[in-house]
Amino acid sequence: MRQLPHLNEMHENFGSKGLHVLSLYAQLHPISQVATFISDHKIKYPVALNYDGSTYSCSVLPHVWIVGVDGKIIFSGSKGYEKVLETELAKVKRPGLGKVEVAAELEPAAKAYLEGKYAEAHKLAAEIANKAEISDGVLADAEHLLERIDSRVKLLVNRADAAEVQGDYAVAMRALEELATDFKGMEDAEDAPARLAKMKADKQVAREMEAFMAYNELDRKLANAQAELSEWAAEYGKFAEQYKSTKAGARAIDTAAGFKAAAEEEAAAKEPMKNPAGTPPEKKPAENAPEKTPEKAPSK
Repeated sequence: MRQLPHLNEMHENFGSKGLHVLSLYAQLHPISQVATFISDHKIKYPVALNYDGSTYSCSVLPHVWIVGVDGKIIFSGSKGYEKVLETELAKVKRPGLGKVEVAAELEPAAKAYLEGKYAEAHKLAAEIANKAEISDGVLADAEHLLERIDSRVKLLVNRADAAEVQGDYAVAMRALEELATDFKGMEDAEDAPARLAKMKADKQVAREMEAFMAYNELDRKLANAQAELSEWAAEYGKFAEQYKSTKAGARAIDTAAGFKAAAEEEAAAKEPMKNPAGTPPEKKPAENAPEKTPEKAPSK
């Protein structure tokens, strides 16, 4: 917990210099609670799930791994990583490019890439890659740059598509905005401006965005209040009614039903055991217990 502000600072101060901060969440909590934790603590860097510890394992938390510019782990521990990080960052001459050096022929393309002119960088790198006479090293650098740009475009297109299907239009719009501005002129980003304009003008999209954010806020509110299962069911039932005809509202119907079933199961587990007929089992006297004689009426 104490590391969170420090990691946020590192992300903000050194992100432009080539540092990528990634946190691994190793506790066994539902994704909804992890999302609430990230929001409440204003974590600004990516958080990945590592429930089984199969990817990275350690005996003490927090634990730090540093992956160097060559893609290999150069540090693993809890303390003393600052100097290692400083030394490694000094090797990064072109943050975000993924290569320490590029061939001289690719310098203009690399410069355009670092300035965020990805369409121009792609065009320049493609011209170099398509030359008849070119060394293997230059071709490898050109293909690296092309693959890096193409991968980013593909990621943004897939993100926009998936977010739109899920009803998370805020994420979809951010992806489309990046495609429309940073990759303007590239074939795969051609329809981004039109899709973005259509979303912004759609009243149902505005309603969906409102419902999506309200759903997450309700989830956070109930989790923080440690609400009973029956309360979760009731609140999501109200939400479903308020935001019917939205994807979040439909999701709330299923959520409410799940919590209602869990609440009923919990209540049934607390009831005293009954026999199959539904009446409490008859108490039997202990073996060899003396028979109880009826009390005599008091004499007058």
